[in-house]
Amino acid sequence: MRFIPKKLITVLGQITFWFLLALIAVAGIRLFTRKRVPSGTVLEIHLERPLVERAQPGFLRFLQPRPALTLRSAVNAINHAAENKKVNSLIVHLGSGQSGAAKLQEIREAIVRFRAKGKRAIAFAETFGQARGATFTYYLATACDEIYLQQSGEFGLTGLVSQTMFLQGALEKLGIKPRLDSREEYKSAKYVLTQDHYIPPHEEANRRVMESLFEQALGVISQTRGIPQDRIRDLIDNAPYSAQQAKELGFVDEIAYVDQVRRKLTEKDRFLPISDYISRTGNGDGRSTIALIYGIGEIYVGKNQRSPLTGQLMGSETMIDAFRQAVEDKSVKAIVFRVNSPGGSYVASDAIWRAVVRARDAGKPVIVSMSNVAASGGYFVAAPATKILADPATITGSIGVVSGKLITTSFWNKLGITYDEIHTSKNATMHLPTEDYTEQQWEQLQESLDRIYNDFVSKVSQGRNMSVDQVKDVAGGRIWTGAQAVENGLVDTLGGLEQAIDQAKLAIDLKPDDRVKLKIFPKRKTLLQTILGEGGTKSSRSVSLPSADIPINDEMLEIVQRLGRLSRKNQLLLDVDIPVE
Repeated sequence: MRFIPKKLITVLGQITFWFLLALIAVAGIRLFTRKRVPSGTVLEIHLERPLVERAQPGFLRFLQPRPALTLRSAVNAINHAAENKKVNSLIVHLGSGQSGAAKLQEIREAIVRFRAKGKRAIAFAETFGQARGATFTYYLATACDEIYLQQSGEFGLTGLVSQTMFLQGALEKLGIKPRLDSREEYKSAKYVLTQDHYIPPHEEANRRVMESLFEQALGVISQTRGIPQDRIRDLIDNAPYSAQQAKELGFVDEIAYVDQVRRKLTEKDRFLPISDYISRTGNGDGRSTIALIYGIGEIYVGKNQRSPLTGQLMGSETMIDAFRQAVEDKSVKAIVFRVNSPGGSYVASDAIWRAVVRARDAGKPVIVSMSNVAASGGYFVAAPATKILADPATITGSIGVVSGKLITTSFWNKLGITYDEIHTSKNATMHLPTEDYTEQQWEQLQESLDRIYNDFVSKVSQGRNMSVDQVKDVAGGRIWTGAQAVENGLVDTLGGLEQAIDQAKLAIDLKPDDRVKLKIFPKRKTLLQTILGEGGTKSSRSVSLPSADIPINDEMLEIVQRLGRLSRKNQLLLDVDIPVE
């Protein structure tokens, strides 16, 4: 063991002490030096970056110069400003931040409520889509009184496209053979690895969802801009347009730069970013407490984890613990479960399902609020809730299962790598990626798929008070928008997170206008855990990939994510293929 001089230890200790003191001082300044909101304030919200469900955990987030804006804080701030006599206007800065259609719908509804109080809202965009479509970005803009576009900007109202990456050809060249099966034919996660194009069930499911989303956007744009839908369809077919053309066609009101837009609102320095508004105001807490549990990301066995390549992961251990804490907390009267997940492990989803059931049986109503995606395993965990809400554009359903493995023997042979093995029992090789299934093993996989699919259907039937046949009519792996899911019984009503909180209030005999205290789970890390990297969201079983100084584009990331889902051993997946927007 190498000897460490005491003097060095002392110096390191002093450095650590002063570093921690600096952190506390900076955070204290940010927390406690609040100014008032001046009269005549114009609130500004920037949507150039995606909205997140929950802020990054950890004490160090206070040091971020521009922390990510959460959806709930943005909606709350706009709602609060609508009632604040010192705020008279709102500027919405639009960009290409891919927040997802459902989240944009929740922001849009908040802007509509702001205007309903007699206040003015203006949308400004440097461009509506640059080298990409901007249908739902423009859809959000139509919530405002006026829409301004920079002179050099493009108006990219080009409609929606559903593009799915198929890996069959790449896997074939690599010598990797997918051995997968699913329940039922609409379970499209399998097809991205076994096909090179859309087959009828896959195309039908995606087209149904895409057309529902398009109709939602088209109807709102037509109503707010006073342009017939048939006319809008024709115009979209010939987009994109220049800023001047967009004005002449009636899509935008004025062409201006951001400084000119600001001058139209006020000559005084009364512009306040929404993050500063949030820090200067507070809604106050009520006496009753509602738990808000975030279930974000692909579902797997373990603790919550965040990875640069796989993104946020929803760990069953973390979710179970969050529900347990909410149930045991006597101050918590109801639970709002915010789900944004494409699914994942069946075992992990089932464990979370049980946690929801236990909370409901303990007498605490569980209200599910679906974000952009709550499909497959994301729907499985929501099924037993007291009530389910979704935005019209939420992707949900996909009641089905896919499983199997990738046979990699030929790939390794190309590299000159061979495997050999010994085993004690006939099925010991069942999960090896270098061995194909035997006839018996394939039959056993089919039995597992049947068992899990029937379990999924049965639990949806129980949770939704539907017959098994009724569930099967809308299952089979089909995906639906929230608007369609309300019609077919998979969702109770349309609404965002705030409406879900209102439903939780009603479930405990409060009025929607009553104030409540929201206690958020899973709990955040402490300062010490953040510095030491302990507790909180760290997983006991890492699935992160090694870091490397190479660029990772969207296509590479999607390949890694798709293959990663099937590389986790011994997992039957409740997973959905969500096409790139």
